[in-house]
This record gives sequence, C-alpha cells and structure tokens, in this order.
Amino acid sequence: MPRQMISRLRNAARDDSGATIIEMAVVVPVIMLIGLGVLEFGNFFYNYQLIQNGVRDAARFAASMPYPPSAALPSEVQNLAVTGLPAGGTARVAWWAPSDVSVSYSTIPNAILENGKTAYRYAGPVPVVEVSTSVPYAALGFLGFLNITSLTVQASHQERVIGVR
Repeated sequence: MPRQMISRLRNAARDDSGATIIEMAVVVPVIMLIGLGVLEFGNFFYNYQLIQNGVRDAARFAASMPYPPSAALPSEVQNLAVTGLPAGGTARVAWWAPSDVSVSYSTIPNAILENGKTAYRYAGPVPVVEVSTSVPYAALGFLGFLNITSLTVQASHQERVIGVR
C-alpha cells in the first residue's frame, strides 16, 4: 500500500494538466486590470483634450469680436466652447455644459522697453479674454474600483482681444 501511494504522488507531481487553468486564473485578472486602466485613463485624456480644444477655440473666437463685448457674447462663447457652434448644438463631451464655462475680460499694461525707456505701441492697456472651465470627470467605472472618487478636468486659455475697438 505505501508503494502504491508513493507511486500515485509521483504521478500527480508529474501531471501538469491543471497548470494551465491555474496560470490563467492568475494572469487573466492582471491583464483585465491593465486593460481597463488603459481604457479609463485613455478616455479621461481624450475628453480632457476635447475640453482643452473647446476652451481654446472659444477664447480665439472671443478675441476676434469687438471690445467691449456685447451682452450676448459670453453665452455665444460658452456655446462655442462646449458645442463648437456659437448658437449651440451637440456637446463635444456629453457631461460638459455651457454653464460650466466662464468668460472673463481683463486688461494688461501695454508697456514695452525701447532704448531703456518705457514706450507704448498704442495708448491704453490691452484687453485680454480668458475662457476657463472646471468640471468633474464622468468616469467609466474603473476609477471606483481603484478607490479614486473623483477627478476634475480643468482647462483655461487667454487671448489678447484683437477685434474692433
């Protein structure tokens, strides 16, 4: 009897028919975690890029409009940032709304140095428009698994106003 048991143990030690299943049970979850992480973070950066482009387009649009701006211009700029059209339309990013976009105007000094003296290219300060947004990222679901509760997408762009003054 002990010889039979030793023989069976030796045969079981050489038998590798279940090794593939065990290897798959270890490797597949790791591959799934990596794949889902790539999808989630790829989606985040794709949406960030869409938002950044929208903010940049809107600032350029606002910079080409007359200064001081009309009362309707900020809503057109917000619509352009989110949808790509001043009148509005389908959002570039589904969870981004025109109300998430802020448009502000300010001025900067126009002084330059020429031969060690302060000179101005034209009288008065230069108007600047800044379009910015800060919106929570709507995750695909993988971030919750990693215990990351929220990410915020922030973007802003400044342009000198070159429109009719």
